[in-house]
Amino acid sequence: MLVVIASTLGASYLASASVKLAGSVNMANATRAKYLAESGLEHAMYLLRTGPDSLDNSFSTPFGPYETDGSADAYIFWAVAAADAQGDHYTLWAQATSGGITQSSSATVEIVNNYRNLVVSYRPMCYWRLGDADWYADDEMHYAFGIYRNGIDQGQPGSLIGTDDTAAGFDGINEYIDLGSLDVGGGQMTILACIRRSATFPGNKDGEILSKAYGTGGGDYYWMLGTHESEGKRYLRFRIRLNGKTEDLRAAVGQIDPGKWYFCAAVYDGGTMKLYLNGQEVAAKDKTGVINTNWTVSARIGGNPQGSTERPWSGEIDEVAIFQHALTPGQLVELYRAKYPELDVVQWHD
Repeated sequence: MLVVIASTLGASYLASASVKLAGSVNMANATRAKYLAESGLEHAMYLLRTGPDSLDNSFSTPFGPYETDGSADAYIFWAVAAADAQGDHYTLWAQATSGGITQSSSATVEIVNNYRNLVVSYRPMCYWRLGDADWYADDEMHYAFGIYRNGIDQGQPGSLIGTDDTAAGFDGINEYIDLGSLDVGGGQMTILACIRRSATFPGNKDGEILSKAYGTGGGDYYWMLGTHESEGKRYLRFRIRLNGKTEDLRAAVGQIDPGKWYFCAAVYDGGTMKLYLNGQEVAAKDKTGVINTNWTVSARIGGNPQGSTERPWSGEIDEVAIFQHALTPGQLVELYRAKYPELDVVQWHD
């Protein structure tokens, strides 16, 4: 009798332990699956920050599966875009499986790009966003408005992620934006622009982004941010007229490839000329002097002022700004990073 009772109790204990063990395993798998689902949401948010167009209206085709190392655990995710008056909103779903148990997680997020506000906070003299729909190039600072000339292709996809603001496309022949006789005096200057070059530059292999000059000679420029070609590669170039002499700075690193957006800056701080590409310094040399002015010489975006076909830009230009002071390296890094938006979680759904 005792043997039977002991045997029965032992079997009951083993069954109970087995149930508890299975429950523990299931709980661990459920917890792991939940963490993986949340990782899927993080993955979706990362892609949303770096390129939301790739996620638009993808609910019918999930991304993934993305598997963890050394196991069959995996997650997939979806995203649906819904623009409204408050900004761009996306609903994100993620689903993960671990040990046969599936969990999900979802949230609604808002994508916000603060590049424009950051530029304005640094007090530019002029700021042309180039998202205009007519012949008038608006200056956010209301100082120097421009005129689109010769059929510039407006409304092109812009350089900033998470905003509908557009860019201007230049044909590399005779298109430019006339800024009149814009002058920048004093002892410091910064030029900013976002650029995307086409595969070829017709004619002269230089391309002017923003320029004030009366000719194409080395001493004809008052200031210029542009590019130059060296051994089949394209790099940034900066010219500025100091104390009656035009100084020239050419980058030899920081190649500008066709079809890609680049954040460019030319800075003169009173003692040094510098060029920056995507927030990183690519050229510098010591120079001092006062920036010369001349109200009879015109300035242009997208080409050299002397002759409409001289050194034109071929590609897109966006977010052009001029400052009468030198932006710091830290500020330029901040601006480059601001190309990518911030994400605010509007609502967690579980």
